[in-house]
Formats: sequence, C-alpha cells, structure tokens
Amino acid sequence: MSITTGSIRVLHGMGGRTAGLVVVMVAALLLLPSCSSVGRYTPDPAIAKGVAGDISYSGPLAIVNAQDSTEEHDVGFRGITVSYQEFTQSLVDALKAEFESNGATIQDAADKKLSVSVTTVSMTPTAATYRGAIRATVETADGHREKFYATRSSYASGWNVGTNPTKPFNTAFKDLVKSIVENEAISAYLAD
Repeated sequence: MSITTGSIRVLHGMGGRTAGLVVVMVAALLLLPSCSSVGRYTPDPAIAKGVAGDISYSGPLAIVNAQDSTEEHDVGFRGITVSYQEFTQSLVDALKAEFESNGATIQDAADKKLSVSVTTVSMTPTAATYRGAIRATVETADGHREKFYATRSSYASGWNVGTNPTKPFNTAFKDLVKSIVENEAISAYLAD
C-alpha cells in the first residue's frame, strides 16, 4: 500500500517508514538552518595564533586601529552583521599577538607604526558554496600603504551552513593575518 502526497510518495511496509524518515531529515537539514540568523560577528584574534613564521624587526612597534566607522554592516547572509571598527580591533589584536610571540616589543606609541583598517567584509552564497571575503589596508608611519584581500569558501550543505556559517570568515581572517605579517614591504619596513 502507498500514499501519494504532492510529489513525495511514502511507502508503507518494510522500508516505507525509513524512506519517510529520510525525507523528513533531509528537509530539516536543508530548511531549518535557513530559519535562524547569526547576528553580529567579530573574529576571535586567537583564530590566527601561530600563523607567522620568523619575523624580522627592529625596535618597538605600535599597531593601531585606524578604522573610525562605528556603523554596522549587513553582509547579506544569514543575518550576519559586522562592525568594521570591531573587526579591525580583532585584526589589530591578532597582529599584536603574532609579533609579540616572535619577540617584538609592542607599545601604544612607537616610531615604527602600522595603522590597520578593515574596509570590507562580505559573504557570497552560491548553490554549492558560501564565500567570505575580507579587505583591509595597512599603512606604515612613513606613508606606505598596502591593501590586502583574503577570501575562503565552505560547502553550502544545510549542515555546514547551519552549524558554522562564519567558517569562511574565520579561515579568511587567519589568511589575512598571515599575509600582513609576511608581506615583503611591511617586513622591510619593520626590519630597517
């Protein structure tokens, strides 16, 4: 015996209950994660712990948050919003930790200074993935400016999106810290 509901045919008997249960579970995995939202996201600076190799530098270093915008931005994905100022502060804290772990002296004011600003945080969902992207600018005290872009994606299964929708941001944040610390122009500036 079988019952047809819409386009789903549920079989009763030996395997019918299993098939119905599978249909319900798949629907829950695909539909329920889209019902929730994340809210404000700020990366944990510890995400990027240990990304730097050997760092050459001389003298004390100041790393400052140069982003003065306190506006909240919607990234257009699962209700995730970011404050560029808070995001920048997490980046500053991660950079300070990396330089300190390599023996640098970090001070509030120093001749060597990096002014850091996160300028864009976005998420682009597609049918199979969701891609997080972060753009930032670092300016040295002598006026040299470097622009950075980090992006990563995750598979867009209901499970991945539902359990960790900010995963691409976490990985891109780690990549961003690494690219800033290993940037040749910034390394040369810090080594002089």
